[in-house]
Amino acid sequence: MKRFPREAGELDFVDSDTGGSAAREGRSRTGSGGRVVEVSSSSQGTEKKPIGRNWKRRYARYRIDLPITATVLGEDGYRDMSGRSGDLGEGGLGAVLVSEISQGEVIDLAVQLPNGRELEVRGIVRYRKGLLHGLEFLGLSEEQRQAIKRLCEHATELD
Repeated sequence: MKRFPREAGELDFVDSDTGGSAAREGRSRTGSGGRVVEVSSSSQGTEKKPIGRNWKRRYARYRIDLPITATVLGEDGYRDMSGRSGDLGEGGLGAVLVSEISQGEVIDLAVQLPNGRELEVRGIVRYRKGLLHGLEFLGLSEEQRQAIKRLCEHATELD
């Protein structure tokens, strides 16, 4: 298999044995830590590109499952919705909520900590796919930042 660099950290894969797609034959090829997918172009034929992000997170993420409550201001006033966190980092958290919140919406979050206390923070929805939300923390105090760091110290780091 030959590898052809495209951009920094990104590779195209061509199966030199068959001259074509290893994925079509049921074999998987990976590079740069990601999966590979065929991309079809009318002028270029089929090429291989790794799937994954081409950017780096500012903070590590950690697997953590905690109940949360998100409060959002709607047309009818404030609305609370429950959910669960899936991952947490110093910059934000990923959560599944019971209803969708629009990307760019600023919300208040109450995270139920394992010790029974509540961590209250403000966040903004940076990503949403269905009920899955990526939330970035806004204006953390040093006390809030330290509480998040302590939670992360006892959790499993993700990618």
